[in-house]
Amino acid sequence: MGDIHSDGRNAAKILSLAKIVDERGSWNAGDAIVVQLGDVVDRGPDTKVLYAWFRKLRKEAEDAGGRFIQLLGNHEPMQTVGMLDYVHPADTVAYGGAKQRAQAFSETGADGKYIRNLDTAVIINQTLFVHAGLTPKFAQMGLQKVNAESRRVLKEAHANFQNILWDPNGPLWNRHYSMGPAESACAELEETFRILGSGVKRMIVGHTIQEGGQVRTRCDGKLILADTGASRFIQNRPTLVEFFADGSVKELSIRMGPDSRAVLHSRVLSVSDDADELVEVEELLPDEPVDSEMGASFFDGEGDIDLLGALDSEEGGGGGGGRTTEEAEQTGGVCEGRNDDRCLEL
Repeated sequence: MGDIHSDGRNAAKILSLAKIVDERGSWNAGDAIVVQLGDVVDRGPDTKVLYAWFRKLRKEAEDAGGRFIQLLGNHEPMQTVGMLDYVHPADTVAYGGAKQRAQAFSETGADGKYIRNLDTAVIINQTLFVHAGLTPKFAQMGLQKVNAESRRVLKEAHANFQNILWDPNGPLWNRHYSMGPAESACAELEETFRILGSGVKRMIVGHTIQEGGQVRTRCDGKLILADTGASRFIQNRPTLVEFFADGSVKELSIRMGPDSRAVLHSRVLSVSDDADELVEVEELLPDEPVDSEMGASFFDGEGDIDLLGALDSEEGGGGGGGRTTEEAEQTGGVCEGRNDDRCLEL
């Protein structure tokens, strides 16, 4: 699951349609593993409830024998050092004001404690998950040290652009894999895999918005670019990438069909051949009509569970939980409907 950027409704829709959560917003995926690639915060109004929901899903997944993993994106550390240019006005209101929001992201605040304990990169079933990309320089550290160093840096009160979280070529900011020349990007990717070992054979990243809101692959399917601009405040293209035991990879997205009805759009991105090597393919599967508002009702507190109202019990109050998404949208968004350089930069 790529960058969400504080759009709870679209996050709820895609997780519901993929049957990861049920009609109450609770974990429904058994022993499956779900990885979210970071950048839950900024641009939209739903940061507070999304973090609370993800903490809930993480516990429910563990209880069911599965895992729900959120990784660090570059926007998470920005909150800890006061880089707030991309905060939606209604997001501040949801926390009860700027002071309360700052407290929430402090070392003692609920969201601050949560993001300071997130991993930067994980390897699951031969796939490396990381927000922007892991280069050979950082791969040489090993993932355990990458994650430990990221947590250490998150405790600092300022941005040092030479350390792991702020390095322009670091795992949270790199764009060479997604935008650089294919030959050099793919060579770096292969070197990263060689250094990491453990049979790693592909990497999936977010961070760089893909034009047209469609997952792209590079390097013969070994690199998956999963930031489709899922948030309504960017491109409104909620998408998931599914990995299967047989080595195949599939994109799931919500699209509007020719009759203006929502459909669940499926596309096979790659498969494994008889030699267990990745083969890049593009196979469209039949679209499935869906309820375009599926998941939105429970997120907005209109169904069986009020996720917004539940924040008070989790965090001991703080207010702001009762505003609706419609009210939040009326304030506008920093990157709503835009895909210009400033919006792409972060």
